[in-house]
Amino acid sequence: MRILLAEDDTKLNETLAYGLTQAGFTVDSCFDGEDALFYGEQNIYDVILLDRMLPCMEGTDVLTSLRDMGIPAGYGHQHTHYPDHGPWHTLR
Repeated sequence: MRILLAEDDTKLNETLAYGLTQAGFTVDSCFDGEDALFYGEQNIYDVILLDRMLPCMEGTDVLTSLRDMGIPAGYGHQHTHYPDHGPWHTLR
């Protein structure tokens, strides 16, 4: 399974990429929205993990752009500041 990981926090990006790779996934990682969009346009991914607040282009804008190009994409997000919503409050 091929995964695109877009996370601007360097340590979190590296930790997630390492863990996913150790679990047997192929991971491409980047640190901003423009790179995420580029990777998404150039490759086929089974899963794209986007931070919502990325430099250069927000994750939601990357998602919208990918959808506009005909790439099927949905999203799930976690409200870390709303603990009563559970870990996966919204999945679309």
